[in-house]
Amino acid sequence: MLLFLRSLLIGLVFCSALCFSQGNSEPSSTPAVPEEKYREVAGKYRCPTCTGLSVLESDAPFSVQIQTRVRKMLAEGKSDQEIETFFLSKYGPWILRSPPKKGFGLMAWLLPLFFLVVGLGFLLVVLLQKGSKSLPSASSSRVDPADILQEFDKLVKNPGADS
Repeated sequence: MLLFLRSLLIGLVFCSALCFSQGNSEPSSTPAVPEEKYREVAGKYRCPTCTGLSVLESDAPFSVQIQTRVRKMLAEGKSDQEIETFFLSKYGPWILRSPPKKGFGLMAWLLPLFFLVVGLGFLLVVLLQKGSKSLPSASSSRVDPADILQEFDKLVKNPGADS
């Protein structure tokens, strides 16, 4: 019984010391980062070890490091452009989930639009050409039943002969 009371007392002292130390701790020196802003910035970068996931969607250690770095840089007051410049200099343009809208990356944005316009133009030209061809008139495509009977008689009399 004495051993139980001694253990209980040591546990209470330990818990109270732990609670008091957390209550007296200094506030964090880095300001809190709005979650919305953090998600917007961190969502721009792809997970280096996963396929098709952003660093926000991945639990890979490399992604967690990038998440921590983004949060720290935002807390330091860095702008989106400064953070992007840092990651581009460290990892290259492949770290971005969408290509940059300048230089060679601009072609990735404009090429699909170009093919869409060219395809629609081609479709329009084909449809206009098809519509401009005149359809045969009803009078010229009229078939005389006597001609059909005459052809039928020829086939019956000479089944192997070409008409």
